[in-house]
Amino acid sequence: MSVNLHEALRDDVRMLGDSLGRTIAADLGEAFLQRVETIRQLAKEGRSAAKPDHEELLSAIESLDKEDVLPLARAFYPIS
Repeated sequence: MSVNLHEALRDDVRMLGDSLGRTIAADLGEAFLQRVETIRQLAKEGRSAAKPDHEELLSAIESLDKEDVLPLARAFYPIS
């Protein structure tokens, strides 16, 4: 039973992530969504590495325009 619940939860998270991605792309454009995805992937890699190197992640964040910082933060914590 817990396996089915775990799979159902993964499906729900995937569906919500896809919906969020479509919303971001519709509102801020596909290029912005790709920046969000790049930063998300770099953060994920940093969490799973034995000795994380955050230089690429920090560089990606530092390269953001001022007006992109808040929308990016909201992409990771979607409360307006």
